[in-house]
Amino acid sequence: MPVESIDLLKQEGFTVVPEQEADDKTIQKAGILLAAGDAAVDAKRIKKATRLKVIGYWGAAQNVLPVDLCTERGIVIFDASKTSAKGSVVISQRIIDFINRGAVQHSINFPSLQLAAVTKTHRIIHIHKNVPGVMAHINTVLAEHAINIDGQYLRTNPVIGYVIIDINKEYDKQLLKELKAIEHTIQFRVLY
Repeated sequence: MPVESIDLLKQEGFTVVPEQEADDKTIQKAGILLAAGDAAVDAKRIKKATRLKVIGYWGAAQNVLPVDLCTERGIVIFDASKTSAKGSVVISQRIIDFINRGAVQHSINFPSLQLAAVTKTHRIIHIHKNVPGVMAHINTVLAEHAINIDGQYLRTNPVIGYVIIDINKEYDKQLLKELKAIEHTIQFRVLY
């Protein structure tokens, strides 16, 4: 694993566990997975990693990762074909941008979504199966709680819908419970 990449993640406050020290229990608790070269991560491990949100892979991830499974589980994959120091830092920066802002630009398995910079809002991410009616349900829940939407960004691919909602009002925990409970939700989180 490139040192520059690990250093960047540590500077952002992430705990990094070297692959050789990562047992099954560590993988189950991980929110981020980094892999390089020909390191294969099988479907069995992905299924056990219930908190996994993003994978950074240096190399051709399509050949060694269960990409379809990751997409279905709402796990974003960032791929760099070059293993240079610059390429490794790019992958780490994309991971940081996803965790901190919800950015999925240059992901290999999520629909590309360019985000506007915002201030004084709360950002919510909702990943769901791409089926009719989910967005209507999301907006109904927001309306029932009298939430004003400051910005809403939606992109889909044949498998998933990825929506980021910026709201400019305080909300109660019930709103979050209801959004998370919407049928076909894969992952849901509040960024800030």
